[in-house]
Amino acid sequence: MFIKTTEVKNLIVYTKSFTEEEIKTIKEELSHFEIYFLIPIGESIPFFLSDNKVLTEEQNHRYFDYQNLIQNLVNESNVKSCHWVMISKDIEQIKIAIKQPIGTLLVSNTELQYEDIGFMPDLKVPNVNQIKDFLNTKIGYFAEVCSTIISKDNQSYGDSGVYFDFNVAREGFVFKVIALGRYFKTTHEYFNCHQLSKRITRSKFDFKIEEKLFFVLYNSVISMIKNQKPIDGVTRVPSRPSKEDRFRDLVQMISDSNNINNYSDILLCTTDYSPHKELASNQRFENVRGVFSVNQSIDGEHIVVIDDVIASGATLFEVAKTLYLRGAREVTAVVLGVNQFSNGFTSNDIFCPQCRGKMKLKINSKENTAFYGCENYNEFKCRYSEEFIEGWHNILEQNCINVNLEGNDDSLFF
Repeated sequence: MFIKTTEVKNLIVYTKSFTEEEIKTIKEELSHFEIYFLIPIGESIPFFLSDNKVLTEEQNHRYFDYQNLIQNLVNESNVKSCHWVMISKDIEQIKIAIKQPIGTLLVSNTELQYEDIGFMPDLKVPNVNQIKDFLNTKIGYFAEVCSTIISKDNQSYGDSGVYFDFNVAREGFVFKVIALGRYFKTTHEYFNCHQLSKRITRSKFDFKIEEKLFFVLYNSVISMIKNQKPIDGVTRVPSRPSKEDRFRDLVQMISDSNNINNYSDILLCTTDYSPHKELASNQRFENVRGVFSVNQSIDGEHIVVIDDVIASGATLFEVAKTLYLRGAREVTAVVLGVNQFSNGFTSNDIFCPQCRGKMKLKINSKENTAFYGCENYNEFKCRYSEEFIEGWHNILEQNCINVNLEGNDDSLFF
């Protein structure tokens, strides 16, 4: 599911790093979309694109704040930006494109670098042969799709999706993180249209409401890992001694379902360390140094650790290091979401037609369904609401780039 795309109609393909065969595959397999090929500076235009719409960075260098480029493409095609997707093999190009109200798709079969995970595209696929299937089905990251519940019978947007993984390496220790989606904090531009982020935030105050959903998400991936290699134990990132151990029951459910050891009682947090919220990344690593302990030998074992969100990675790293120092052979972390950095996009709110209050993404506690409700519900008893899909589409319409023919540049294309 593309957060910024309701229905895919047009594609921008940034050709850097694609082979000629891959570009031909895109041209042939995705011919039912309107495709615009963007040629990097210093590269020639392939002869087989002579009958296609081609742009060059060199010719259009003045557009590369991207906003003007997208505006001109929207004008030329008469298609709003909420129907566009940028496809690229270049993560740096994706980092630029995500600042615009268009969908983004990264084609890469290599592991992401840790410094890039805060700028994830709407989808990552391993090769060009899979782009067509992903675009046609609008599949997305596993946890994002499954947590987008759109009807009272708990029907979700879908029940399948992809995940992405990366390694965290520090101080001579390395562990793999399997991420099931992205997490946008409450101040992020996309929080108000992202159910997974809303549910994670909500679970910090009432975990039981989301426990069933989270079990399905974690358990599916841990079962997959177990089918690939043995797992000796599962645990969670322990809470500080003064805090509730929210994940304890969930770990037991996963342990029972997969017939693996529950190691919640052997991995402990011994210190009430300071909250990370106001700390810089390096300070966070120092803040949790030495705060965890393991009270029995785990020599040669493969341990899976679950957590809701990874941001700096400091807490998960300290847990993994503690497990390694006690003898673990391998540590794998499974997280629901990876914290995403703000992209500087100014998001426009949608407003209640009755009282002009802001419409906020909310969760019905009884039915666990998402909807948009007026912020003035408590203060002024305004009960106006919209179903999630309706509100989500309204937000996209408010924030997309629309057709504006004034000042359109006819020299956009080669």
